[in-house]
Amino acid sequence: MKNKTYFILGMHRSGTSIITKFLECFDINIGSDFFLPRIDNKQGFFEDISFYRINRKILEKNELEWNTIIDPTKLKLNLSELNQRDVYHCNIIKNINNNLSFAFKDPRIQLTLSYWKKFLNNKTKIEYIYCFRHPRKIFNSIKKRDKMNAKDINNLILQNWYLMTKNITDLKKTIFIDYDKLIIMDKGQLEYLSKKFNTKINKKKFLFFKKNLIKLKNRNKYNYTSYHKMILLENFYKFYTKPTSQKKNRILAQTNEYYKKIKLHKEPKKTIFGLSFL
Repeated sequence: MKNKTYFILGMHRSGTSIITKFLECFDINIGSDFFLPRIDNKQGFFEDISFYRINRKILEKNELEWNTIIDPTKLKLNLSELNQRDVYHCNIIKNINNNLSFAFKDPRIQLTLSYWKKFLNNKTKIEYIYCFRHPRKIFNSIKKRDKMNAKDINNLILQNWYLMTKNITDLKKTIFIDYDKLIIMDKGQLEYLSKKFNTKINKKKFLFFKKNLIKLKNRNKYNYTSYHKMILLENFYKFYTKPTSQKKNRILAQTNEYYKKIKLHKEPKKTIFGLSFL
């Protein structure tokens, strides 16, 4: 039986870091080779350094940043000359082979997922964890941290959610985690996850997680007066909260029509923390 690899998909500032840490409560290994916490994420990012390095290399090769505004319906990556025998790729394979289940997190994966599917084909069983929170909270978090304009923030969320949703092939095998429900320890959310992971919560790890969760509760308190509502984002959010194939197909079709009608620039906006910090 192949080891299981989870890819954690989620827009930047949607709780992917704390959700990744929470997976340890189900005895899923997330590694330990992480970057140090920063002022914009004091708990830590829990991003495997090798995984991050490869994603950065792919984006740099394609002249992309995490906040580059693109038309996601036309995304095609140049993956030539990528050394799959370097230390970073070797570390990825090592983590997968040495653990029954391992989870990788980096919000850039929405853009690079096609590469990982190809690279890990026949090496492991891949499953996906979708992290989401209300778009107004993501909007205000990015606005506060990166000082981007409203239109770009909405388009950034939209292109990430479009790529995430397009990847779904089987709703029954896809795991959805609502960040806002998780941080209040919603009973229904916890029971849903236990069922999806087919295991009970590790009580010792859960108590440790819950004890440290108190520090996160203030992160949900934002001033929403600056939120510029976008119907497409609201529709995506409704899909994530109650996913059905019909909703998925409808929202993808609506987004395709949206990108046919608008013009986008490709230049990344300069941000405080958005560009490479290494």
